[in-house]
Parts: sequence; structure tokens; C-alpha cells
Amino acid sequence: MFKPVQTIDEIQSAVDPRRPLPSGDPRWVDLSPVRGGRDLATAIAQRIERQELASPPQFYKQLVTGHPGCGESTELLRLEHQLEERGYLVVYFDVAAELDLADIEYLDVLVTITEQVEAQLRQSDLRIQLDPDLSDNIAMWFAKVVLHKEERREVERTLETEYVLGLEIPKILIARMLAAIKGVLKNSTFTRKEWRQELEPHLTVLLNHINALIGDAQKRLRERGKKGLVVIVDGLDKVVYRQVPISERESRSSHELLFVDHARHLRAPACHVIYTVPVSMLFRVNLSPAFDYDLIPMVKVWEKDGVTPSQAGRDALCEVIARRVDIPHLFESSDIVHQFVLASGGLVRDLLRLVSYAADFTPRGERVITAEYGQKAIQQLVREYDRLIQEQDLPRLAFVREKRRIPNDDEYALLRYNALVLEYQNGEPWGDVHPAVQATPTFKQAVPLATSKP
Repeated sequence: MFKPVQTIDEIQSAVDPRRPLPSGDPRWVDLSPVRGGRDLATAIAQRIERQELASPPQFYKQLVTGHPGCGESTELLRLEHQLEERGYLVVYFDVAAELDLADIEYLDVLVTITEQVEAQLRQSDLRIQLDPDLSDNIAMWFAKVVLHKEERREVERTLETEYVLGLEIPKILIARMLAAIKGVLKNSTFTRKEWRQELEPHLTVLLNHINALIGDAQKRLRERGKKGLVVIVDGLDKVVYRQVPISERESRSSHELLFVDHARHLRAPACHVIYTVPVSMLFRVNLSPAFDYDLIPMVKVWEKDGVTPSQAGRDALCEVIARRVDIPHLFESSDIVHQFVLASGGLVRDLLRLVSYAADFTPRGERVITAEYGQKAIQQLVREYDRLIQEQDLPRLAFVREKRRIPNDDEYALLRYNALVLEYQNGEPWGDVHPAVQATPTFKQAVPLATSKP
């Protein structure tokens, strides 16, 4: 049972924003009442079950998004747990651990799904081994299409050795083949481009192979009493935003190429699939023809007028810290935590970072975080956001601050992506500039210069 930490030295590990909370963790705080009242994990789990009841049953495809650091991964881990309790086997993975976030394409995602399904089923308590003939055929097809002659000869030599040793070759081969391809996808930009060029003309065959493997997995899971397979692909919301040339005169953003141009390919796996998506995508293009989607709202610390406090939101965010850190024991005053709540704008990641920064500024040997160290933490966050502001952003930021809304066009997409502006969907939708951005010298000096949308 986790107890709130009581020493300064323990704070940083207790509030690490990069580590999502596993389902059932006592540090978790239910923020749904201050995010519009809906439990996202429960809602998605119910939708998946209802799709199973359709005639004929349908595979559910869902996008989940929110501002970076709003708690997406924690909610997805809760979803994983709920689905497992309802009788599904869930294959969850974070693409950041598997692929290069600066260069991800739909083929990489599809092959990684295949690799993760095969590996996680084999390593699960059920110890499911997929059809050996099917696995062997898929592995050899990959070898033929994407491996060079020298690599194919190495595979053949491995097979000959393992055959002499009496090993179960197909089970080994599919895992090794997919793991080798994953290594290429993550580590070699040049080879990655070559690999995609080799594979793309065979896309239909690839999808058939993937769904044959997933279909076999579904069959074997149901034989073991499971309802079926759900894949959760986390981390795609962090794919680096860049412009990708598609012709001499035209380019597309990396986000649009993945989620719009290749939406039908991401929908292709014959199982329920949940993807995360950059928050900016929801306001730039209509994703609903291909996917259902859910936005995790921010927690309000002010009402839309910017004057009236949202006390319920503030109390909930203070509880986020109180579950992790013994506030009366480690803070000179609870007012310091309240200041962190306001400075975070309701973004949980930044709230946790502020507590961590305050601990970092507190010298070893001191037992409490003082107001001085709290202010230094806030100043550190302000400096970080100041570095993100570009000259062309200033008129747009001024417009959002004045109008309390964020236009849904490309010019504002990166502001959302970088959390320079925050969206509040609970109740009447509205937006505002992140409080840390408002506190930057750059913003303070520029606001009088532009008060209407450029």
C-alpha cells in the first residue's frame, strides 16, 4: 500500500510525470467529476462489449487524445484492466518504446501490432502459440519481401541449425523475424525507408497476413474462454509534427499522413483497436468518418470568465498531490500547492513537474519546501514555456486570451500540441493560454500588440 512520501528526497520518484499509474494504484484520483462527469475507461469498455452484441459483431476502432500530460496513459491502463476483468486479452504497448517517434508511418504501426500480438500472447499466462504453419508462412513471406539475399541466407543457416537440434522452428522464426524488423524500424532511418519501399507494393498481402495471424489469435483465445483480443497502441499522440514532401509542390504533416491518409489501414486489423492521437488533429480535420474519438478534458481551475474560481477542480488537483506527498509534513504551507495548481492550468503533468522542481530547488538537509522554492519552481516552468513561444505565435496567443476560444485551423494546431493553449471541454467548451505562458516576459510584452485573429 503506497503511503504519501514524507521526505524531500522521495518526492521526485513519487511525482514522476513520465510514469503512468497502473490500474488500482492508490495514488490515482478520479478526475471524471471535474472533467465533465464521464469515466472514459468505463465508457470505451462498454462500447467494445456492445460492438460484440451487434449483428454481425463489429470490431471497434477508437482514438483517444488530450493535451500532453493530461493522463492518457493512466486512463488507458485503467481501460486495459477493465477489459481484462470483462474477459478480453489486451495487448498494450507504447510506440515510444518500439519505434522512432520522429519518423513513424502506418506500415511501422501495423507490423509492430503484429509483433506485439505474437509476443504478448506467447508470453502471457495463457502461453498461446499461434498456428505453426501460419506463423512460418508469414515469417518466410517477410523474409522474401523485405530481407536482402545475405540476410535470407543467414535465416536459412539458422533454420538448418535449429532443425538439426530438433527445435520448434516456426515458433522461433516468426518471433525472430518480427523482432528483427522492429529493430530496423527503430534504429536505422535509411534501412527503414528501404524496407517501406519494398513492403508497400505488397500492402494487400501484408494486411491479409496480419489478419490471418490475428484471426488465429482470436480463435485460440475463445477456445481458452476469452471474449477476444483488444490492442491498445499508446504514444502515437507524441509523434513528432513535421511537414513531409509528397510531391514537388505539396507536403502533408506527419500527423495527417498517419491518421487521415492511412486511416483505413490503421482500421484494418481484425480486432478492437485503440490508438492515441495528437490533440491538434481533432481540431484540424474530421476524423469521425474513420474513427470514434474521445478527448480527455483539462481540469478547470477557473471558470470561463477568468475571475470565478473552479473550486471543485482545484480541490481535485490538490488531492492528486496529497495522494503522493504528505503536504503538511513537507510543505511550509499548503498555499504553495495551491499556487502550483493555478500555475499548472489544470494540466496534471505540469502540476507534478512543479512539485518535482520545488524538491529539486530545496537543498539537501532541509526538511520542507518553502514559498521561495515554490516560486523558483514556477519560474522554471515559465522559462520552459517561454522557449516554446515563436514570434508568429504571439498574435494567436493574444486572440485566445481575449476571446477565450481556440480556432480550429492549422495555425493553432501547434499551440495545442505544445500545450501553449489549453482546451476545457467540461461544460461549455472554451480555451485559454496556459498560465505559465501568460507569465512569460514574451507574452506580457506582446499582448497589447495583437488582440484579433491574424
